[in-house]
Amino acid sequence: MPRRVTRKEKGVFEKVPGSEIWWIRYKIAEVEHREKVGRRGDAINLHKIRKADMLRGIKMPANMRTKGISSLCLPRKQLIGISTMIDGTFETSKGE
Repeated sequence: MPRRVTRKEKGVFEKVPGSEIWWIRYKIAEVEHREKVGRRGDAINLHKIRKADMLRGIKMPANMRTKGISSLCLPRKQLIGISTMIDGTFETSKGE
């Protein structure tokens, strides 16, 4: 039976050979980013997603561990005065 040959993927690597913990490496605006992923297949898929996001211009969050802002942090006035477009006209929603 022929041996199974694994193809090297650019930007996907094992920091410690044989550890089965895979990392990805990519650059956005000349800043190098590295992420610990886990399995090799997951690392390849995530690397493709990150490269596609870079090409589309989607901005990566500064800290990927934070969840970002929620609607609870917004002032009540902003939540009440949110406009919605209905039939080509703008109507403000009543927030009571």
